[in-house]
Amino acid sequence: MTSLQISNYKAFDRSPYLSSFSSTEKFAKTLISSFWGRDLCFINGGSLVGSAQRRRFNRRISRVFVMSSSTSSTFKMNLNEYMVTLEKPLGIRFALSVDGKIFVHALKKGGNAEKSRIIMVGDTLKKASESGGMLVEIKDFGDTEKMMKEESGSCSLILERPFSPFPIQQLNIMNDVDILFNRGRVPIATWNKTILASNLRTSFEGSGNSGFVMFSSKFLTSQGWKFLNDQNGHLQKNILVAPLSQIVTIFSEEESGDAEWAHGNFPLEEYIKALDRSKGELYYNHFLGMRYSKITEQIYVGSCIQTETDVETLSNVAGVTAVLNFQGGIEAENWGISSKSINESCQQFNILMINYPIREVDSFDMRKKLPFCVGLLLRLLKKNHRVYVTCTTGFDRSPACVIAYLHWMTDTSLHAAYNFVTGLHSCKPDRFCL
Repeated sequence: MTSLQISNYKAFDRSPYLSSFSSTEKFAKTLISSFWGRDLCFINGGSLVGSAQRRRFNRRISRVFVMSSSTSSTFKMNLNEYMVTLEKPLGIRFALSVDGKIFVHALKKGGNAEKSRIIMVGDTLKKASESGGMLVEIKDFGDTEKMMKEESGSCSLILERPFSPFPIQQLNIMNDVDILFNRGRVPIATWNKTILASNLRTSFEGSGNSGFVMFSSKFLTSQGWKFLNDQNGHLQKNILVAPLSQIVTIFSEEESGDAEWAHGNFPLEEYIKALDRSKGELYYNHFLGMRYSKITEQIYVGSCIQTETDVETLSNVAGVTAVLNFQGGIEAENWGISSKSINESCQQFNILMINYPIREVDSFDMRKKLPFCVGLLLRLLKKNHRVYVTCTTGFDRSPACVIAYLHWMTDTSLHAAYNFVTGLHSCKPDRFCL
């Protein structure tokens, strides 16, 4: 668990946080970090690691202290998550999607959730507080149902804001099949008890399975929906995930009287117009995993390789035999990618890995190195390799190399090469570099 404390002091040794340690041993077991301006300084066991630059604003020093129970100096935060405490009834209508996520489907007009002015339609429910006040992870429909049974008191929710704007207007476009599906009328047959929601499992955990059972589709866990939804395996790896998955069911708290539900206290027409204006913009979401597209029989282009599983996918599904990577080592480390394990996995699958770092969003560095990149790609293709050209996002450096290769080496006009690659792969390479 990580705690965050913000305070202003003129001297580091005067911090009340440090004075709370009763002994040197307790201090040595805890890793403390101090932010001064934009710099992060680690103090471990009383010894300063690295240099610190003090930034003074109005003769005061702004600092942030981070305490971790482990000795690791890596802090991982999901900045899209937030916590809110509401009085019941919450005034939230939740929906369960096919990919197993439980998200906010609508807000009751005048309800506590709408009054909070922070909860938005599309936010995913991650955790909720139980009667004892402890936060419990929400894994399936059963967990949410338990949380909503209590009719009074306060409830803390941890929700995650979606990476891209949520398409609220699509919630209103539902045909008869969708409505039937959303009422949970689609039966599921299974012998596997591990995919059942928590409220359907028995207290006695035997070695056998539940037998042949048919029940409402809403009572599947996210793991169960993954089994049903991922039947195509890795074939969809090169297709961007739709912002809105099919909805399985919609549910809310039991309230007396009719409730008026809405998708937010803002004009829906203006929101839809804003979404239409942003359709041409590209957003890189690292959590979606590796995304790639087939350009020719021998050339694939896409985002960075994140795990050993991605290497296996490139080898077994796409038949890639060489990787041309423009991502730098520090850049990969910032994204939490282990370059060593990726290289070892490439050796295991007999994939030739070539790393040639190009600085991201640097037109000068790109123009300087682009001829050599095209030369590398040409040599790999002449040796009958099937090449995966990649950078971090797959939006700029890697497609620029492929476009330059088509323009310089195959006598394709720049305009035609640019339109050909951008038509097959969502990207916006810098045309000035080409």
